[in-house]
Amino acid sequence: MKDSMECAQLQILRQFFKSLAAQGFQRPPGMSTEKFITLLSEFNLLSSQEKESLLSAYSSLRYQEIAVEQVSWEEMETLFQSFPSRIETLSVPDLDQLKNALCPPPPRFEASLPTTPPAPTVPTPKKSTESSVTTAPKSTHPKSSLFPLNFSFSPLQLGLLLLGVGILFGVTGLVVGVTNDGDLEQDVRHLAETLGLQSYLKPHKPNPYLKRILRRRRLRLREQNLRYQVSLKPSDASAWSALANFSAFHHRYGDAILFYQRSLKLNPRHVVSLNNLAWLYCTSSDPYFRSPRQGLALAEQAYKIDPAPFVIDTLAEAYFLHGKLDQAIKLQKVAIQKAQKLLKKRLRVDGGIKHYSRHLQKFLLAKRYHEQRLARIKISRD
Repeated sequence: MKDSMECAQLQILRQFFKSLAAQGFQRPPGMSTEKFITLLSEFNLLSSQEKESLLSAYSSLRYQEIAVEQVSWEEMETLFQSFPSRIETLSVPDLDQLKNALCPPPPRFEASLPTTPPAPTVPTPKKSTESSVTTAPKSTHPKSSLFPLNFSFSPLQLGLLLLGVGILFGVTGLVVGVTNDGDLEQDVRHLAETLGLQSYLKPHKPNPYLKRILRRRRLRLREQNLRYQVSLKPSDASAWSALANFSAFHHRYGDAILFYQRSLKLNPRHVVSLNNLAWLYCTSSDPYFRSPRQGLALAEQAYKIDPAPFVIDTLAEAYFLHGKLDQAIKLQKVAIQKAQKLLKKRLRVDGGIKHYSRHLQKFLLAKRYHEQRLARIKISRD
């Protein structure tokens, strides 16, 4: 009995660390678990007593193979349940600082100019008794016509140096100045021509390496822009919702849920945040973040505020996950009708009619399969 309790407690403790990793707080490979827990306490996510309790529980379960007492374990479970709410209290700079502490950026190596060697000591010539005129000793350094050791440039050399620096800055500006406007293939070819890499490009197909570089740069600039908008307007629910949409699109569901909740705290009637958070809970690819019950509650709340086609589509998906096929089909048909009316008025339809039609076909196929299964069960009983 004690061994089974120990295994269950160790499994719950590992699940807690997995949940932290899913939210972006993953322990680096070179960092010990004790140091990781200490780092969390430094950002006021754990008190000193909770830190000691968690370290003691981890040491007992992981190394000593001893189950934690029931009273202490109940305190641990309370800590596990309240930890997501503590993460919500952190500001964006603290979140970034904690993630940088867990995943520090790679060091930058700066090239330093070579220092000039010390001049060799030249022995003083002996005075000649025959003549009072002494000749200056010859330098042992070879003469350099372009860059002398004392860095004294002639006007021609200085002009050539400034011209080279200007060309270097011009090429750097062209490389860095590739923006997210225009076609990606055209940007790749422009970058290859600037760097002289035309031979690495296949005809009518951009180099995948350069393509990945540009895509990562665009995503990084997009995220930096969204975080900058949030820092400018921390009380704007739409800015938090846009940052959450970006995180959800790139499968960072922990950050997305946190940002959606920040948006709803600022504006509880923000329809986009309610709808997108409900859609994340219903269709998340990570089972840890999937919660159809919460998704249904949020979708119904968004439907009461604004029954737009994309909101009706989310509510129909929530009903489908709860087995309410008739209500899902009925709502999906209403969403398609409203989307068609908006298209006749030449207004924008979020998602598109094809997207809504595919969902309707999925609901109809599920209902047909359910009816056939019920018929087979009835026949087998008879």
